Amino acid sequence: MFLCSIRMSKIKIFVVFAAILAVGIVSIVLITSSSNSNKVPDTMPPVEMMTAETNDQRVAFLEYFGWKVVADPTEVAEVAVPNEFDDVYQNYNAIQRQQGLDLEGYKGKTVQRYVYLVTNYPDGKTNVFAHLLICDNVIIGGDIASSELDGFMHGFIKP
Repeated sequence: MFLCSIRMSKIKIFVVFAAILAVGIVSIVLITSSSNSNKVPDTMPPVEMMTAETNDQRVAFLEYFGWKVVADPTEVAEVAVPNEFDDVYQNYNAIQRQQGLDLEGYKGKTVQRYVYLVTNYPDGKTNVFAHLLICDNVIIGGDIASSELDGFMHGFIKP
């Protein structure tokens, strides 16, 4: 039988333990930061995700971009897309075009607007809503906007 003994002071044991712990923490940080599972997309989802017949489909669309919303819409309404775009609608459609959508083809049509409360806006901002514009059960536009006095509006992609 072979026996081996090692003598180490408490300080050396502490240093070895701290080094092992540091290597473990660095490994965990590197693994989680290189994971693409939480990557927010920078383009619209595939065509099949643009279908919005059910509430689950609408919520899944918003979750695709990383938004967490209260599952029940706060508002469902019909809105008319004007025949002619004034400055406000031109600016709004510019947001749509930036995210790969365009309301030009829907001028004069009545569409449905679903509004969802966003619960995970960065910096803990509240009163932020996701608006979805839907025509014939297909998402044709929308935005993320704050209802505060100094609010904001942007496309679905997180800033």
